[in-house]
Amino acid sequence: MTSRRRFNAALVSGIAASLLPEALVHAAQSPLLPSSAGIWAARRMPTVVGTGPTGAMKHTRLAVDPVNQRIYFCGGDYVGPPQFYESGQQALYSYEVNTNQWRSEFPYCAPHGEIQPLHPVQVGWTFDTKRKVFWMLPGFEFATVEPARNCGDTVHNKVMSFDPTARVWSVAPQDPLPPMGGLRKFAQYDDATDSIVMFNNDSACVFYPATGKWKLYPFGGNRYMSGNYTAKVDRHIYCIDNRYKKLSRYDIDERSMTDVCPMGFDPGRMEETNFVFDASHNSLVFAKFGSWAYFPPEVWLYNIGSGRWAQLPVDIPGVAKPMANCMVYHPGTRQTVLLGGVVPANPYMFLLRLS
Repeated sequence: MTSRRRFNAALVSGIAASLLPEALVHAAQSPLLPSSAGIWAARRMPTVVGTGPTGAMKHTRLAVDPVNQRIYFCGGDYVGPPQFYESGQQALYSYEVNTNQWRSEFPYCAPHGEIQPLHPVQVGWTFDTKRKVFWMLPGFEFATVEPARNCGDTVHNKVMSFDPTARVWSVAPQDPLPPMGGLRKFAQYDDATDSIVMFNNDSACVFYPATGKWKLYPFGGNRYMSGNYTAKVDRHIYCIDNRYKKLSRYDIDERSMTDVCPMGFDPGRMEETNFVFDASHNSLVFAKFGSWAYFPPEVWLYNIGSGRWAQLPVDIPGVAKPMANCMVYHPGTRQTVLLGGVVPANPYMFLLRLS
């Protein structure tokens, strides 16, 4: 645990058999898919500690506030102030894509009388469109407690909300967390049911903010999906099953999981491939980028309307060996944002706009 907590101090292929190449050529020419490779851009990440995530970075969660269109960064591992090198950064930053501006939303050390999560690393992070707050649902958090250092109170293993207008964390009355099973690491809020969905490998763990209740909905299937990104599309949540290399889909209303199709490429191990939903093209954008070491990155599209796969080239101006391990779709600019990477640290943020 000590070596992991000092992480930041120490760090300053194939196509699935069911899809032939001809199918990919046809998919790339489909009018339901982007007509070109897309436009890439690279921006430098912050270099001054305390102005944003700096240095080697992983396991940070990104979500967009649809009201102000800023991207909010929750937890994860990156370099913080010298006295706060521990993994699981407690500070919270936001980023404005249009102006390329970072802003501190909450300090690493909460003011007296306020609360904050204790070392959040891989957590659920999603925006509640009814209450206009972010929800942080425990996935993996370090249980160690630092000396007070004139900080406020830290909260461990509780569902918390963050108000981006008031810039405060809160904890509402709630039931104890359900059994972990597989670690739950991503969350999606659904306004129609006023619920937040996280996945174990064999069940949906659903939290109801209005009551503070949890409910488990088993779906079985002997899947590996608890550590993967998810994407909400209408009344479904898409996810990757790494055991069987399939794209799967959870029905929010029926509370059931079904397999959609084989993956159009090998997604690798859990957490090696991330993905988001590009609403402007009705497509899932998959990024298989190296994090611990470089390997040639892959970007794939799955168009939900046509059910077709297509691969996009990764050609980022000025960047020979791109890496990334964090991802979010920014609807205001219709761009997919990728960043993060360790060994070595990735100094860039990448933006991809499909055409």
